[in-house]
Amino acid sequence: MDEIENKPFSTPALDSPDLREEIESLRHLLGSILILLVVVSGTLTIFLLREMKNTSAQLEAFRPGATNMIAVYQKQQAPAMDDFINKMKQYGQTHKDFDPILFKWGLKTTSPTLPGAPAASVPPPSNAVPKK
Repeated sequence: MDEIENKPFSTPALDSPDLREEIESLRHLLGSILILLVVVSGTLTIFLLREMKNTSAQLEAFRPGATNMIAVYQKQQAPAMDDFINKMKQYGQTHKDFDPILFKWGLKTTSPTLPGAPAASVPPPSNAVPKK
């Protein structure tokens, strides 16, 4: 059998001037990138702090108007809407054909029975073929 001879790759000497120049160039490039990263992150931090300050000032200016709007809603509009919903529920108790609408809007928790549909409590016939 032939013996396979492993030949190592020829590598330049670690003390060559060209290799040292490339390593120094990479060190300077890495240092420059790190300094640039610090500057960019500092600029972004200052920008975000200014935006937070401006947004807080806008929120404080908006707060009194929003408080008044919420108070008006709670005193006038919310009771009127609650009264309307209660009237719809009462109407649904006397008119069963209104059940699908109450169910659709979450005002009734049980599923409505549609005309012509079998009741939910009736089991299917035993000879029924299952749907695929």
